[in-house]
Amino acid sequence: MKIGIIGFNIFGVGGTSRSNINLIQELQQEESDIVFFNTSSFSEEDVKELVDRESLRKNVSFRKLNDILMGEALDSYILTRESLFVLARALKKTYPNSKIIGEVHAPIYNVEIGPDFAADAIDIYRVSTINTAKLLKQKIGKNNVIPFSISIRHVLFVNEIKNKPSKPTNFFIFSRFDETSKDIAYAISLMRYLVKEKRMTNYKLFINGQGIARVLYKNLINAYGLNDNVFINYEPPTNYIYLSTSRAETFGYSIMEALGQGMPAILYPGDDGVLKEVYGNLKSVAWLTKDIKEDAQTVIRFIEEPWLNQEYQYDLQYIKTNCITEGYGHEYIDKVIKNDYSVNFNGDVNASEIVNEIYSSHLGNQTLWGKIVKKGNRNRYFRRISQSKKIQKYTSKITNFFKKSTTNPGNSIIEETIKDNYIFIESFHGKNFSGDPKYIALAIKERYPDVKIFVSSINQLVDMEIYQHHFTPIRTGSNKYVSTFRQSRLIIVNGNTLDKVGKREGQIFFQTWHGFPLKKMVADLENEKEKQTQLKAFLPRMMKWDYLLSSSSRNTRYITSAFQLEKNPNLKILEVGAPKNTYLIENNINSDEIERLHLKYFGTEPRGFKYVLYCPTWRQEKRDDLSALDLKKIINLLPINYHLIVKLHPNEAYLRRHYANLDSRIHCFYNDITDIQELYLLSETLITDYSSAMFDFAHTRKKIIVLQEDKQQYVQKVGWYFDLEDLTGLIGKSYSEEELVREIIEPEMDFYNEIICDVLMSNDTDSSTNELIEILAEDIFMEAKNGDC
Repeated sequence: MKIGIIGFNIFGVGGTSRSNINLIQELQQEESDIVFFNTSSFSEEDVKELVDRESLRKNVSFRKLNDILMGEALDSYILTRESLFVLARALKKTYPNSKIIGEVHAPIYNVEIGPDFAADAIDIYRVSTINTAKLLKQKIGKNNVIPFSISIRHVLFVNEIKNKPSKPTNFFIFSRFDETSKDIAYAISLMRYLVKEKRMTNYKLFINGQGIARVLYKNLINAYGLNDNVFINYEPPTNYIYLSTSRAETFGYSIMEALGQGMPAILYPGDDGVLKEVYGNLKSVAWLTKDIKEDAQTVIRFIEEPWLNQEYQYDLQYIKTNCITEGYGHEYIDKVIKNDYSVNFNGDVNASEIVNEIYSSHLGNQTLWGKIVKKGNRNRYFRRISQSKKIQKYTSKITNFFKKSTTNPGNSIIEETIKDNYIFIESFHGKNFSGDPKYIALAIKERYPDVKIFVSSINQLVDMEIYQHHFTPIRTGSNKYVSTFRQSRLIIVNGNTLDKVGKREGQIFFQTWHGFPLKKMVADLENEKEKQTQLKAFLPRMMKWDYLLSSSSRNTRYITSAFQLEKNPNLKILEVGAPKNTYLIENNINSDEIERLHLKYFGTEPRGFKYVLYCPTWRQEKRDDLSALDLKKIINLLPINYHLIVKLHPNEAYLRRHYANLDSRIHCFYNDITDIQELYLLSETLITDYSSAMFDFAHTRKKIIVLQEDKQQYVQKVGWYFDLEDLTGLIGKSYSEEELVREIIEPEMDFYNEIICDVLMSNDTDSSTNELIEILAEDIFMEAKNGDC
C-alpha cells in the first residue's frame, strides 16, 4: 500500500511531530511505501538525522508539500493537522479514488466546524477517544469518525519503582508555552496559593518548553513572588510529580512519558474530560477541578500518600492492556484506511491554488532571515552565540521586520458574511478585560451559550484574563482582529474603535463609554485648539454608534454635549444603568466573591487587612510619580493592618515596576489582569482626584477621599461639568502625609455616597444588567416579548 502523510514539520519537536514519527514507524512494518509531505522547508541533512535517529527504513521518503500533486496517486493521504484539511479538496479533485483521512488533534469541544474542516472531501476522521468521536459525529452530522488512539511506541517503561513513604514535592510540566489550551498560568497561580497561603515553601515547580507565552509566565512568577519556587527551562529534578492544568489535550504524550518512568501525575481532566477518559483508571494519578482551594488540598493529600510500586505495577498493566496496540500499523490500515466510509467530491476547485496557499500559510514562504537562522543553527558555535539573550532580542526584531515586509495586509481582510452569533468585545482598547463590555459579555453568554465572543487583547496577560471566562482573545490591530471584527454582528466597546476596521452594513455598534464625567471632554474642553483637534477625530467615530449606555439623565446631558450626539439621529441612548455597577451592588457584601478576589489578587484567603485604593487619573504629560506625597511614609504611618493598592491608569502602566517594589504593604498589580470593579469590592477607602472612579465606588457606600494637588491648573486646562463640593459634599484638596493618614482612619462620613447614587447614577440598580439584556434580546437577538406573536 502507498500512503501519503502530510504534516507541518516532522523535523521539529512537539506532540504532533512525535505522533507522525510513531505512525510512520508503525506503518513501515507493514511494508507500506510511505511518503511524508512536509509543509516546512527541510534539507537532506534534516532527513538523514531523522532517519538515523528513528531507524526509518528505505520505504519512507520525504517531499515538500508543493510536490503533492505531482506523480501518480497514492492509495491514501493522511492529513495530520486540522489547518491542512482544506487540502482534501485538492487531493480529491486530483486523485478521486484515493482515501483521504483527517486526523483530529485539536480539542473538538470548542472547535467551530466550518468550511475549512472539509467534510465534503474527507472520507474518514480519526480521533483518539470514543467520546471525542461521539462529539465530532454530532458536530458534522455524519458517522465517518473512527476512534483509534495514537501510537505510544516511543514511550519507555521502567520495570518497577522503589516504595517511598511519600511522593516528591517537585512538580514538572513539559509543554508548549501556549495559553490557548495549556493554562500553565493556573499552575503558577496554584503554586502561589500553596506557597503563600498553605506555607508549602518546599514545593518547587519546573516548567520546560518553548513558545510565546514564556514572557507571560516570567511576569507572573515575578509578580507573585515565586522566584524561589517556580523555574522555567531549568534541569528537571530526578523525582517529580507530573502536572498538567491544560484546558484541553487529545492524549498528552508528556503525561504518558512521565508515567512510564514511574512518576505520579496530577492532572486536570480538560474542559472536555478527554484526559479523564484516557487516564481515569490509573492509581498514580490525582485530579484537579480548577477550584484553587480544593486543588491545593488535593495536591497536599496526594503528596502525603505513599509512593508504592504495587500501584505502579497496576498502572503499567492497565497501560499495556489498553493503550499499547500490538500490530498497530496493521490495525490502522484495516480499521481506518480500509474503512468503507467514503465521499464523492464534486467541487469545482483549483487544486494547485489550494496547495500553494496552504504551503505559504504554513511557513513555506519562510523569510530569508529565517532561513539564515535555521541553517546557522546546525552549527554548534552558531547555536552557542544565538542562545545569548541579547542576540535573541535582536533576531526577534529582525524576524518581525521581515515578516511585516513580506505580508500584504490587504490580503488578510476577508470580507466574509457577517455572522449573527459573532460578538466582538473591546475594553480600553484591549489593555484589559473589564468595565461594562465585560459584564455585558458575561450576561450575553449566560443567556446565549452558543454565541462566539471574541475579546480584543494587547498581550498575553490580557489573554489570561479572557481565557478565565472561556472567551477568545484576539490580538488588537492584527489581521485576525480586523477579519473577526468585520465578521461580527454586535460590537461592544467602551471607547473609540480602530478607524481601519470601519463599519459594515448590518453591524451594530454598542458604546458603553467608560465613566461618568467630572472633567470636561471633547466638544466641551476649555482649550479651543485641543477641542477642535479632538472633535475632528471623534465625530466620525461617534457616527458609527447605534446604542449608547447611560446611568442617568444628567449623565446623558453631559455626554450629549461632549460628544455632540445630536449629529447622530439614529443613535439610541439607553438610560438603564451600568452592568459594571450592577456587579458592585450585587456583590458588595458577598463574602464568597470577596474571598475569590483575595485569591485572585493576593493568592491568599482574607486576613483581615484594610485596603486603601489609590486611583489617580491620567495626565497627558509623562510623569515619574503619581503624587508629591511619599507613599512609603504614608503606609508606615498607617496602622499595620492597612495596605495600599495603587491602581494605575492604562496609559501610565509603565509606573507599575516602581510602585510594586516600594513596600510589602503597597500593591500595584498589572493593569492587564486588573478589573477595577473588583478592587472596589476589596477596598475600604478610595483615594482619587478627578477620576470617574469616585462615582462608581459610591455604590459600595464606603469612604471616598478626593486628593487634588493640581486643582487650579487642571480646571483651567480641562474644566468641570459641575462643582463637586456643591453637588455632592466631597471636598477636593491637597494633603500632607500626616493629614491624609488621619483622613483615612477617620471614621466619620457624610451623605456624599447617597447623593452621588441618587443624582448622578440614579439608574444604576441590581437589575440594570437584566434590563439591558432584555433590550438586546428584543432589538438585536430578535426575541419576541412575552405575549407577542
